[in-house]
This record gives sequence, structure tokens and C-alpha cells, in this order.
Amino acid sequence: MDRIRPLNRLEALLNVAAPDGQARWPAIVAVLREHGEQVDHLGPAQEKELLGALDRLRALLRIEDIDLAAEHINRIFDDVAARPRLSKHDGTPWHVHVDPEGAGWGTWLLASSALALAAAIQEHGRRTWGQCEAESCERYYVGDGRGGERHYCSARCASRARVARHRGRARNTAPAPPPGRGGVRT
Repeated sequence: MDRIRPLNRLEALLNVAAPDGQARWPAIVAVLREHGEQVDHLGPAQEKELLGALDRLRALLRIEDIDLAAEHINRIFDDVAARPRLSKHDGTPWHVHVDPEGAGWGTWLLASSALALAAAIQEHGRRTWGQCEAESCERYYVGDGRGGERHYCSARCASRARVARHRGRARNTAPAPPPGRGGVRT
């Protein structure tokens, strides 16, 4: 693995972990492995801690006001006793950890995600993440900050929303049929 991408990992975890408490553990473990974590399974306490962290991060990604999001990130740093340190393990390059040594999966996820989100705010001055605004889509996205502000998880959802808005406007602006029997002139 050449780079550690905590925002991509966060997005993938949020989108495979059901927000209703019905976690999809094989998928969660697969995402963790894809992102370089050495994990085969999680015990019940680890699962509960990780689900709690994902719930808290979901709430953070739904905050639209950047100042409130920054406050929330700072609270996470306080709660996990974040102290930066360089780490190199399991074949990864040097990278910053902010979770305490020996932290559980939930604390680790909160700390690393908060650090990555803080870096995104610092670099772009705005939020580059959120929950997809497309009708009936519950996915989350974490953008790279390029381009304009995102509102959708994918081009497909953006296109569906654009088409729905267009059709809605067309329905609302269609001319009324002429008076008479169903618009038929006699």
C-alpha cells in the first residue's frame, strides 16, 4: 500500500455498515483489510466500539455548517485524547497517528478520521463530505476538494436528481390545456 487514505476508508466503511445497527461484519472487515489493516474478525466489544464510532462519524458528516463540523472534530480529538505521533507499521510508510497506543478500533477510527477531516478543512476551507442528497440514497461521500461543492455520492445520483428537478419544473410550468372538452376544439 503506497498511501494511507483515511477519508476513502471512512467513506467505504460508512457505506458498507448499515446505520440501523445491523452491521455487515464481513464487508466491514474487508474494507479494513483493503485499507491495510491487519484484522481477521472483531469481537463483540470491538464491534460495538466500531459501530459507535461509525454512528458518531455519520452524524459529523451530516453537519453542514463548517464551524460546527470543526467544533465536533475538536470534541473527538478531546474525547480520544489525541496526541500526534509518527508511525510505521505493517509495511506502511511513515504516517501520523493520533489515537493512543493500544486504542480500540472505535477510538482508532474516530481519531484517524477526525485528523483526515481536519486536514480537509484546513486545505480547502470548507467541507468536502456529506450524505448524498439524491432521493432515496443514503450513501455518504468524501470528496477530494477539487471542483465545486458536492451534494451527491456519484455522478449517477447527481444525474438522477437533475432529471427529477427538470421533470418537476416541466410539470409545474406546462401550459394549461385550452378550455373545452379535454383541450379538443370543436
